[in-house]
Amino acid sequence: MIKTHKIVLVRHGESEWNQKNLFCGWYDADLSEKGIEEAKQAGKWLKEKGYTFDVAYTSVLKRAVKTLYHIQEELDLHWIPIYRHWRLNERMYGALQGKNKSETAAKYGEDQVKIWRRAYDIPPPQLEDSSEHNPRNDSKYQHLDKRVLPLTECLKDTVERALPYWHDSIVPSIRSGQNVLICAHGNSLRALIKYLDKVPDEEIVELNLPTGIPLVYVLDENLCPINHYYVAPDDVVQKAIDQVANQGKAKNLIITMNEQMFALRTPQIDANQLDEDFHSYNWEIFSSLFRHSYSHLIHSFKHEFQLFLRLLTSYHTLLSSKSSATIGQQLLQIKYSPSLQTRRQKVLYLSTFAFTYLYEKFLVDYRRLLPFQFIYKLFLFLNFLLFLRRGTYINLFERFARLKTVHDHPPSLRVLDYTYMKRELIWHTLNETLGTIIPFISSLKARTFMRKHLSGTIMNRLEQTDICSVCDQSIVMPHESMGECKHYFCYVCAYSLIQQSCPICFKEIPNIKPKEFSSG
Repeated sequence: MIKTHKIVLVRHGESEWNQKNLFCGWYDADLSEKGIEEAKQAGKWLKEKGYTFDVAYTSVLKRAVKTLYHIQEELDLHWIPIYRHWRLNERMYGALQGKNKSETAAKYGEDQVKIWRRAYDIPPPQLEDSSEHNPRNDSKYQHLDKRVLPLTECLKDTVERALPYWHDSIVPSIRSGQNVLICAHGNSLRALIKYLDKVPDEEIVELNLPTGIPLVYVLDENLCPINHYYVAPDDVVQKAIDQVANQGKAKNLIITMNEQMFALRTPQIDANQLDEDFHSYNWEIFSSLFRHSYSHLIHSFKHEFQLFLRLLTSYHTLLSSKSSATIGQQLLQIKYSPSLQTRRQKVLYLSTFAFTYLYEKFLVDYRRLLPFQFIYKLFLFLNFLLFLRRGTYINLFERFARLKTVHDHPPSLRVLDYTYMKRELIWHTLNETLGTIIPFISSLKARTFMRKHLSGTIMNRLEQTDICSVCDQSIVMPHESMGECKHYFCYVCAYSLIQQSCPICFKEIPNIKPKEFSSG
């Protein structure tokens, strides 16, 4: 009969940083409430299956230590010896430690984050010496040579760190016939599994270990795996594995978007406005074709042509089997869900064109129909208020057809980048300042100011009478002030200066009169 050994591997329960979706690594995060329940449930599953242990191994990080404690509590095994060692610690994530996994995936791409998280021999950027997460500054590791403490690790490094402890401490316990429990971390356990199952480097990337679910390995006398299995139900295991696999994917942490949820209000409003702008531009281009010939057709059949253009556009968008979005929705990557499938929805959609045609052709121009126009505008206004409150159905057609406006694909998390913020603020401030000041600037006063201060002295009196002192144009009928100003102006400039100051000598001009030329 073949002598076999059983060892049980347990990844610690969910930590507080797991809950926040942060790269934890060697940071000593505590268990979350869910993590505590996972640890207790792991103990209950082991108790139900009749497992008992003689010795336990764990890391020096409290999330693994406390998970082991709760398992001991459920199994009533507080008396067994426990060995804690830093070589069973989680992988050191370097500069990623403390960063949000989804934000990092959105910034660098899911593929890059997956490489950093799971690639066998590619470590993430290393920690700075001054980093608060640097283990060389942690009292837990003061007894160790600083050269052995990593500033970043790939899985290959974790394997090389964990295997010596496996061979020197854990293997002797297994060979002596003791029942061994190892409570550690995702990557340190992955390192052991890679060694036991001889998992190729490229396949270890896809291995996901669920939190708080015991994994049993049956080993032969040479400590080669015969079998392995989880003690939890299959559906529970699969759900937990999927949750771990999705941690490094870009997603919105505030709300998880999917195709069954309505799009945000802003893109719906923008798409609606873009559709109107598109129809206006389309009509402008179409009407320009008849600008120099048959222009009477445009005036006589304006509404009919507009109806034709709307139908033509819809034939290639919403009424097409290849699309379920208007022009504006396509530009903003949103769409209707479901698309126009039923006959009722298509009839409702086409009826909106018919109503728009009748409204613009008849209701707008007939005063007797003003009450109907008021009722229609009131319905539009009430529908828009409902849209602002609930974020659904921006127009009456969507409400009657019960069409959702959804994102074409789940939107990724927006990662704010302040690289150009200072430049944008300066430009925005300048733009606002000029936009406020320019309307108050008088071109006449500006030219007067420039003539006065840039020339150094007030311009001498113009002796010739054929050039206006203001606009510098030839004068047909010279005019002059009835006050002290002796400059000559054209008719237009002269009348614009009544009750104002001369832009040349700054003397008051009470009134004007035609220039009198002396005879002889």
